[in-house]
Amino acid sequence: MKNSIAISSLIVERFVRMEKQEHKSHQKPSAGAKFKKKKEKKEKKKGIEKQKGNNPKAFIASSRLNQKKRVQRKADLEQKKFHVPMIDRSAIDPPPIFIAVVGPPKVFLKKLIINELINQIIIILIIFK
Repeated sequence: MKNSIAISSLIVERFVRMEKQEHKSHQKPSAGAKFKKKKEKKEKKKGIEKQKGNNPKAFIASSRLNQKKRVQRKADLEQKKFHVPMIDRSAIDPPPIFIAVVGPPKVFLKKLIINELINQIIIILIIFK
């Protein structure tokens, strides 16, 4: 009988504790996309306009001399685009008459080099005649 009373009293104590137990309350988001949207919506209702874009003061030159150099360099680069120097690619000397290809025997690379040189010489001869 004593055991049954002790067990029943323990059950009652647990039940009372369970009723008194408080669960964690809901935490509102304080970061993330959803929070940003809600924050912007509240600010919009209040009439506060957020400045979008970069901080304009961060990109001002610290001195007039640096700013002047930067402007001059930008102008020079733009002028360089318009006035591209033309390189004379015409051959100054004719191709050599004798060509020696040296290497170990039975290597296909020598034959390939000789054939390519012959093709290049033929192309040059056709262009200049």
